[in-house]
Amino acid sequence: MSKEFTFVSIFGEGPGHSAKDVTFYVEALLHSETMFEYYMPKFSMLQLREGAEFAKHIDVRDNGSWKGAFRIASQVQVKNNSTLVFTGYTEKTVLVFWLLNFGKKYDLILSTTNNLPSGRVSRNKWRLRLFFLLLSGKLRRLVVNSEAEKMLVRSISGALSKITVIKDHHQFSRKQNLKINGVKPRISFYGPVKYYKPIEPICDLIESDLNHKYDYYIYNVGNLSNGRFEKIRNNQNVHTINTYMSEEELCLSIQSSTFIFLSHDSNYEGLLSGNFMDCMANTIPFLSGKSDVQSSFEKLYGPLGFTSDLQNANWAHYFLDGFEPESSVMFKANIAKMNDYYSQELLFESFNKSFLLDFQDESVNK
Repeated sequence: MSKEFTFVSIFGEGPGHSAKDVTFYVEALLHSETMFEYYMPKFSMLQLREGAEFAKHIDVRDNGSWKGAFRIASQVQVKNNSTLVFTGYTEKTVLVFWLLNFGKKYDLILSTTNNLPSGRVSRNKWRLRLFFLLLSGKLRRLVVNSEAEKMLVRSISGALSKITVIKDHHQFSRKQNLKINGVKPRISFYGPVKYYKPIEPICDLIESDLNHKYDYYIYNVGNLSNGRFEKIRNNQNVHTINTYMSEEELCLSIQSSTFIFLSHDSNYEGLLSGNFMDCMANTIPFLSGKSDVQSSFEKLYGPLGFTSDLQNANWAHYFLDGFEPESSVMFKANIAKMNDYYSQELLFESFNKSFLLDFQDESVNK
């Protein structure tokens, strides 16, 4: 008898990457002809049912409120000798589920989202070590998004060896080839602003660009109480847009850009940025600080964007004065080479290796 799987997505209560994750995972499961149940937030359920033709015939039930670790964990029913997959998790929700189902026989697979940035790992290593120790009898594997994240997880506990790297499916699913009319060189920044994704670095660049070499498009940062940003947002070459964007509008804004600005600092190290994958899916180079995750991709495919030390007071001048436009041709050629490894069939294969097949501790990133 084939193995049964129960998938749980605790995120995806509104538009964004998490809701699109659900659509891809369901499509991959249907493609694999695997028996499964899937628990998800209502927004993701409605988006799946209304937006994905392949999901029209799926039996969908409303499980009510999807907030709070206990409420989520108590709704999920797992059968004996089956496999439970959390596609994104919080330690609290997983531990509540573990306690509520103590004594049941099942295998557990966890897939990280933004759980394990280097700053959080360094501050909470003993708590994370205890979390994985408690689950050691159930945890079949941990699925991460890059080789850099895999090494970071290994630093929590050398005994945590059941790790595999999955291809990020947004590389394929968000790609749309749209007709772009000629535009002035443009640098785009996508909010929201977070403690690990500050607005200050792009303020540095705008303030340094006295000749208005670039137009700057700042999306969905809300009403920031930031004096520097308030001062420059009225510049002629600065455009702020705070509104919901459809998938086509988002892709159009990305493909109209010369660079996508990634301001993530060391607090985000170890995580794979959704904005980074948006760049790759739309064949647009990034402009960013140093990142081990991005470096791990560049080791495979070559330079994919302009990297600088954003803590250096002169970094903006180095970029404005030193960047050679011809480099964009190389960046885009390398991104195109990377895209060859992210066809839908290869993404389905990566999904199967990560979640459905017997564990193999190997990278499926290339």
